[in-house]
Amino acid sequence: MARKVITLLIFFAFIFGGCKKETTPIIETIPSNLFPLKVGNVWYYSGYEIDTAGTKINGTEFNSSMTIVGQIQFQGKNPYVVIDSFKYDDRNIEVDTLLVYLEGEYLYAWIDLTGEVGIPGFEYRRWVPFVKASGNLNEPYTILNLDTTITVNYQGQLVPLNIKINITGNIVTH
Repeated sequence: MARKVITLLIFFAFIFGGCKKETTPIIETIPSNLFPLKVGNVWYYSGYEIDTAGTKINGTEFNSSMTIVGQIQFQGKNPYVVIDSFKYDDRNIEVDTLLVYLEGEYLYAWIDLTGEVGIPGFEYRRWVPFVKASGNLNEPYTILNLDTTITVNYQGQLVPLNIKINITGNIVTH
């Protein structure tokens, strides 16, 4: 009888001692496959906007799907052509075409605000760091920082117009 009890104790000690609670390691860096650039790939993302204090803005939740449909030569780069379908919960789907390429730790996008701003004489066309594709999580990065003055003809007078735009990004896990 003692032999059976000892055998059972050894068996239970082995079973319970051999069982470890599985833990998920804390991710501290951006996964290397966050933006795999290959024609035919589709990325699905969801997110929300934050205010300047980093607090979630209610009602800004969105879903996005981005499909890589080709690759071209443009402005000295070989960017991928990406079709972006973007939907906020309370709006229609917005579809846009992006040009993106990976350089270093950033995914760059071609930004042309020239026709979007609607100010005569305003020009802004360039590659900007769109998404941080490597490095540490929770590190804010600059997407667009524009601080310029242009001259606008307003009712026959040349008027200086200061334009400041600062857009930052941050990748986090929840």
